[in-house]
Amino acid sequence: MMLQAREDITASAQHALRLLAFRQIHKVLGMESLPASKASARNRKRRRDGSEAGEGEGEGKKDKKEDAESA
Repeated sequence: MMLQAREDITASAQHALRLLAFRQIHKVLGMESLPASKASARNRKRRRDGSEAGEGEGEGKKDKKEDAESA
């Protein structure tokens, strides 16, 4: 197999893997996109809001109000 053919196949395979990783397999298969399922929407992680501090987060930081009250 010629070097250029091997490089073309490799590039094509990498592109297909990227599309798969980003849930765009329909582009690889040449078909229309399927509607998002309800199960996949439920399994996605939610972003943490700033009100919940995890373990070790936010320690040592003070608001200006707290700093003024303690002085």
